[in-house]
Amino acid sequence: MIAIELIILLSIPFVLLHLDRRVSWANSIIMSYALGIVLGNTIPTFFRAEILDNAMNISILLAIPLFLFPTSLSDLKRSDRLLKAFIPAILATTIAVLIWSFMDDGVVPEKMAMIEAVYTGGTINLNAVAVSLKATPEEIVIMNGYDMMVSGVYLLGLLSFIPGLFRMILKYEATEKSQEVEKTEVETPKRLNQYFLSLVSAFSVVGAAIGLSFLVKSNIDEFVVILGVSLFGLLVSRFEKIRALRTNYQLADYFILLFSFTIGYHANIGAIMDSELSFLGVFFGVFLSIVFLHLLLSRLLGIHADEMIVASTAAIFGPPFIAMITERLSRRDLIAGGVLIAILGNVVGTYLGWIIFWMLE
Repeated sequence: MIAIELIILLSIPFVLLHLDRRVSWANSIIMSYALGIVLGNTIPTFFRAEILDNAMNISILLAIPLFLFPTSLSDLKRSDRLLKAFIPAILATTIAVLIWSFMDDGVVPEKMAMIEAVYTGGTINLNAVAVSLKATPEEIVIMNGYDMMVSGVYLLGLLSFIPGLFRMILKYEATEKSQEVEKTEVETPKRLNQYFLSLVSAFSVVGAAIGLSFLVKSNIDEFVVILGVSLFGLLVSRFEKIRALRTNYQLADYFILLFSFTIGYHANIGAIMDSELSFLGVFFGVFLSIVFLHLLLSRLLGIHADEMIVASTAAIFGPPFIAMITERLSRRDLIAGGVLIAILGNVVGTYLGWIIFWMLE
């Protein structure tokens, strides 16, 4: 049974990639995410939890270096522009959290601190703040459920209509880089050794990152592993033979679809709706305010649409989702910088959460 589950799970990205190439209106990432949501909420026990968890973790750890391998120095130089787009994202989160806190005298400082942490860094920061402030397990589960529900809707928007909308509001120019990516995506490598070399390089990077985690933390620490995968992926990209492999992007596409499907499958809408919903209105209001304020600040500061979207992704979702969104934007040149600012968000997110708690306490 396990073998059948694995075959079906690993076949899904192949089918979606085939549809993406054959059907003009199809978007493989949207289909993967949506299919995961549908199957996860209709037949939630079809895949074993451990299989899904392992597929989710392994797929994103392999996708990140594969997307980073083709990175050039010119891509890294864009990091300063992405940093300028990321600072308004942090400001928007902090301002929105404070406004909603002062609007509601009954607001719980711990919950607002968790919102600040998760939408500056990511889930790892939410949980870190929650544990440090002695939140109950029930509160942690509910806050993660709120985040999954609200940010999940935003993610669907980012994968569909939001890029077009934001490109009408903010500065946007079609770049030579994105046009070049679209041309190279359809090319198929003729030799299996290219796939093998890409995979071996990616697995080596992941292995080195896990080794770094054990060296630093004596265990597998999520933040250290993501940091290591990003760092070693950029270092390997210095080798021309690895950087030139077309199979890097093709394998990265496969793993990002597998990741998208598993993320969607984990979105248990029924369980979220059955949880305590009294704080959901405030949570949703804060989230909308964050996106609106970030968009407004980006407009005032002349930040380009794609850079704002990547910065928003970095702040709200964290490093694992950068590749998914840059792929949707056809802006693979923003992957390296996007991952770097997302890691920065992981670094500062917990501290900003604590600061919000101390201000409201």
